[in-house]
Amino acid sequence: MIGEHVPSSDLDRCLNLVHRRAGCRLCADACPVDAISLEHPAPILDTETCVACGVCVAVCPTDVFGEEDRTEPTLLRAVSLYAPDELGVVCVRRTNPREAPVPTATVVTHRSCLGSLDMGDLLKLSDQGNRPIVLDDTLCEECPIGSAHTVITTTADSVNALLGNPKTILLASETAGTSGVREIIDGAHPHFTRRALFGLVRDRAAELADRDPVGSVPSSRARLLAHLPMVDEMETGQVPFADVRIDPDACTACGACVQFCPTDALMMPPGDEDFAISFLPASCLDCGICAVACPDSAVSFGDRIEGLNNVRTLVAGALAACESCETPTVSKVGADGRILCTWCRHGAGAVRPLHDEAGLFDDLLGRLDD
Repeated sequence: MIGEHVPSSDLDRCLNLVHRRAGCRLCADACPVDAISLEHPAPILDTETCVACGVCVAVCPTDVFGEEDRTEPTLLRAVSLYAPDELGVVCVRRTNPREAPVPTATVVTHRSCLGSLDMGDLLKLSDQGNRPIVLDDTLCEECPIGSAHTVITTTADSVNALLGNPKTILLASETAGTSGVREIIDGAHPHFTRRALFGLVRDRAAELADRDPVGSVPSSRARLLAHLPMVDEMETGQVPFADVRIDPDACTACGACVQFCPTDALMMPPGDEDFAISFLPASCLDCGICAVACPDSAVSFGDRIEGLNNVRTLVAGALAACESCETPTVSKVGADGRILCTWCRHGAGAVRPLHDEAGLFDDLLGRLDD
């Protein structure tokens, strides 16, 4: 066992249950001991094989996996209590933290794999990019779960991309020289003053409240956004957000992209006379389900986000009643001279999807094609 607690799972949160063609494999691909299988749409965790490293908890964008007593919040509180100018982080396998080959005078010990630190954790550790962090990954090469190093590297690169600074989160294996560790912070059992203890109780209450946050944004994403400084523009390549676009000539206002969006990043108020689909990048998980669900291939993705917290309209237009089923659809005359909704054009009749009807459109159209 690397960590202390095998994670629990809430399969209803899995993207593969939102749409059967979601194809999310993040947890299974990241697990260093192959304890997660995807024989069914949702992941199945083999608790006998699991080593409690916490990597699946960190990589899942919808918080399918969770730990009864996640160690990371205690580590973060310990660092905020001491507030060093720079910090090295060592994993549970570093038996003597003073020997950590990091160029920082202060290190904090983590009682789990460094792969269990998600983007929100690293943002808070770095004080929104104001504190350089060095992750001691020098033991990964000979570690039994050394494949988790890929997760550590990817998470560090993503945080640096978000902050626009490639030198905020560094890896000890890529950093030359050491300064000699002088102070060690116990990330599992920090010494709290009376004042800090009250802060601990307050933070713990906030954590419990965040387990089921208002709205559909997962708590891990809410934590990431809470510690992310204001960012006006960013490239989409290394960040967990997407620049969703909708082709106005192809969109029929069927609402499939909105219905299947797992976080309500896409929104379309109901109406019979006109429609507008808007998008909030900060809520987007970059899961791609909107493009998979769209029956008219109207959804695509750009490579740059401008205004992460700004809602913008992607497409808008007038609606008219479908001449076959009277479902409101985009007011466009088709090649046959009639106004028909997507489903009647495909010969399927009116379809009104719900969130939990995973893959309904794809299944229905697939049967028609057959």
